[in-house]
Amino acid sequence: MRQILDFCQEPKTVFEILDLLGLSDRMNLMRTYLNPMLAMGILAMTEPEKPTSRNQKYKTVKAN
Repeated sequence: MRQILDFCQEPKTVFEILDLLGLSDRMNLMRTYLNPMLAMGILAMTEPEKPTSRNQKYKTVKAN
């Protein structure tokens, strides 16, 4: 998770995150990492109103 948070300081696509981690299964990435991180509030979607948008990117949420 730390690697994803460091990488997503600037918005990144699912495919960029997959490439970083050397993974190929998008659904596994979502289920194992991104969805839990979104639920914890440490990662955010750039288009939360369209969660399945092909232009969706993910960005680290800054702690206050």
